[in-house]
Amino acid sequence: MSDFEKSVSISKLLKLSQIYLVYMLALDEITFAYSNEGLLDKVSGSIGPGQKVGLIGVNGAGKSTLLKIIVGEIEPDSGKIRNSFVTGYMPQEIGDDCCASGSVSIRDFINDEGEAHHEDYKISELLAKIGMSDKLPGSSFSKLSGGQKTKVAIVKLLLDEPDMLILDEPTNFLDINAANWLMKYLGKYKGGVLVVSHDIRLMDQSIDKVWFLNEFTHKIDQYKGNYSKFLAQKELEDDQVIKRIKKEENEYKKLLIKAKNLGQVKKYKHTAAKIREKAVVMKESFDHRILKSKKMRVPFQIREKPGHKILEVSNVSKSFLTETGIKQVLCDINFTLIRKQRMVVIGVNGVGKTTLLKMIAGKLEPDNGPGGKAEIKLGYNVELGYYAQEYENLDYSRTPLDELKGMERGREDRGKIRSYLGNFLFTKEQVFQRISTLSGGERTRLALAKLFYSGHNLLLLDEPTTFLDPQSQDILIETISGYPESLIVVSHNPGLVAGIKPTHALLLPEEKIVYYEDSLLERVTIY
Repeated sequence: MSDFEKSVSISKLLKLSQIYLVYMLALDEITFAYSNEGLLDKVSGSIGPGQKVGLIGVNGAGKSTLLKIIVGEIEPDSGKIRNSFVTGYMPQEIGDDCCASGSVSIRDFINDEGEAHHEDYKISELLAKIGMSDKLPGSSFSKLSGGQKTKVAIVKLLLDEPDMLILDEPTNFLDINAANWLMKYLGKYKGGVLVVSHDIRLMDQSIDKVWFLNEFTHKIDQYKGNYSKFLAQKELEDDQVIKRIKKEENEYKKLLIKAKNLGQVKKYKHTAAKIREKAVVMKESFDHRILKSKKMRVPFQIREKPGHKILEVSNVSKSFLTETGIKQVLCDINFTLIRKQRMVVIGVNGVGKTTLLKMIAGKLEPDNGPGGKAEIKLGYNVELGYYAQEYENLDYSRTPLDELKGMERGREDRGKIRSYLGNFLFTKEQVFQRISTLSGGERTRLALAKLFYSGHNLLLLDEPTTFLDPQSQDILIETISGYPESLIVVSHNPGLVAGIKPTHALLLPEEKIVYYEDSLLERVTIY
């Protein structure tokens, strides 16, 4: 090798080492297609040491897929990933196959069954911070709910302290206090952070850079600053695109008018034809981006008219046996729901909101209260639909098409069912995809599609905006506000609570029914 060739090789090595010094993570033209549908097209982006990056985009744009490619769970069709640092990854949900033995404890899971060692007092401290003070390091991991497993996964990552945290919707199962604590923690984290979240507070408080995964170009647009700064910059860019498109359209229309007028004169027909050709070329060169993303449409049709009294709950209590003793979450709940009334259940996580909905839906047996025997009675002709926060009503081994075909009302032809699923943004290929492979946002949309497809006249909704992008949240809120029958809603989303226009509120842990007032929104926001 000549001296010149040696110097070139050394120069290349120095340049490569500089890249790793400057960037913790660098994506170089990552391309990926799913079922012949392009999802990522030559995606490039970089994260510097200690940088906090928020990955955003509409549901279905490919955010979760990109994270899985970065951590090596999915192989890209082409492109390279440069990452020489220790990376800790948390998916949207922790599956049942994450631990081989049913006897694995929280301690074992966090310590990788012996590969690491974190003291019990540290584990307990973070469990309390994340909203699981009722669990001990020795508690069974396999017996936890999906949301609790996700919380434990967050604790594990924070204790391991990897060079880079990659988190997919980390606040979905956290109450406001735990989410606020996590936001501050991530903002001060010494390593790099790449986070997907629809929690605007998290994006504004914890990040200093935005990766916007554009669903039209299938590339990443990078912006400095937090989510609010990104929105302001994006609005300016969109306004410029709109102005350019309008200008191009006006010029195109003028050419068509000119061609039409000249075409009426015999000697100018050839000139008119040339102008029309120019107009066609101009139209083909237009910026064809649809400035508004595809919107979820939520149709529903009530099958039966219910009676005046919709629901009667009497003497309902509930206690659970935990490792730290018996925990009572509800005591002597009593209320009656009349047709058209809407109730919002307000309180911090752990006070029994989801438990109450599960008992009304028949998923849990209530305990008797101090006033006598517990009773939950549905009124005449009442058909109850229940949206569970953790997708309890979905069979993960089936496809979206199968899930709706298997319903009593689903004896329609496949075309009609596929068209209905299209209202919830399921593409031709996705209707045949296993539910287990869908993202959290896609499962949310499917669970809502199944719920509205049934035509119920009483809906129980437990955090229905979880995993939905801000635009889909707005559409869902608008749709639910137009629902013509009775609702009981659990939500920490003040926009949803205000949008459904509740008539009543059940306040927990006070276990008090009150007429709804706008001042209660403060409790939704704070807690």
